[in-house]
Amino acid sequence: MDESGIRTPWSGRCFVYLLPCREEDTLKIGFARDPWARLAAFHRRFDRFFDLARGAVVETDRVREARAIEAALKTAFADAVTPAPLPVRARAGGRFEWFRGVHAAAFEQMRSTSDALGYAFHAPLDAWLRDQWMVQLERIVDWSRDAYALVETLHYNASSELALPRERALRERLEIWESIGIDIGLLLDGTAGQWYRCGFAD
Repeated sequence: MDESGIRTPWSGRCFVYLLPCREEDTLKIGFARDPWARLAAFHRRFDRFFDLARGAVVETDRVREARAIEAALKTAFADAVTPAPLPVRARAGGRFEWFRGVHAAAFEQMRSTSDALGYAFHAPLDAWLRDQWMVQLERIVDWSRDAYALVETLHYNASSELALPRERALRERLEIWESIGIDIGLLLDGTAGQWYRCGFAD
């Protein structure tokens, strides 16, 4: 799915992130300029793999500051390092930045560090991600409706080999947005909204 028409809403900043897994007491610590892209790099359905309601980010002005906070966290929890969970994409990297059994302590250290240094601390992560996307609601509405128009055209005029992957990619993107609290009814209406709820009528 071509998402080039959507501008990353947090460009120009850098974030230290804490990403707890949903099904096990394991979390990822790292930093990124684009937290959304980093989440997607780890897992196609990161909304299901990570417990975003328990996640957090510290917002900094420069990469150097984010690196320093990340390094302090890794040092503090070095004894809790654990292998990356198997479902995580190997190409995402960061395989030595996973930790087990330290969520509460890591969360509190991130909060206290942000307070001490005057950085913004954002938690829960799902609500913060939603707020970032909602800033550009008009743009994602246009993107969603254009993407649906293409999917509909392919569904009725192209082979399933071409149409189905695009339909699946659009549905997954919308489901991820919905999982962080974006009302899909704001993005798709009429037949597009019906498709999202029930699929194509045929």
